[in-house]
Amino acid sequence: SSGINAEYGGINGPEDWNRDNNLATWWISVDGGNHDEDTPDSCCKIADGAETVTAGCGTGAATGISSTVNNNGCYDEALDWVEKYTMVMGICGIAFIVFEIFCLTLALCLRQRAK
Repeated sequence: SSGINAEYGGINGPEDWNRDNNLATWWISVDGGNHDEDTPDSCCKIADGAETVTAGCGTGAATGISSTVNNNGCYDEALDWVEKYTMVMGICGIAFIVFEIFCLTLALCLRQRAK
């Protein structure tokens, strides 16, 4: 285990780690290519009361929905985050532009006074 545990198990889900999808060739080749249907342990859910994941918990989990791994993909998680905060980012962007225009106007007024 890498010591990192996010709440997702691949880009689209744990199936990304399966040999048939040909997306995780480095992972599949680790330990002599024995990870045809395994996910890394960092994709696993942490059991209640535990501090880390159980070693080997991703074995056989790259075949579909599994109770031992996080079945959400990070792409979907990132997309949800962007959709959730789009309005806030837009408002901040517009506020920044208005502030910049105010500062520019103030600078031009001060320049005119200095002449």
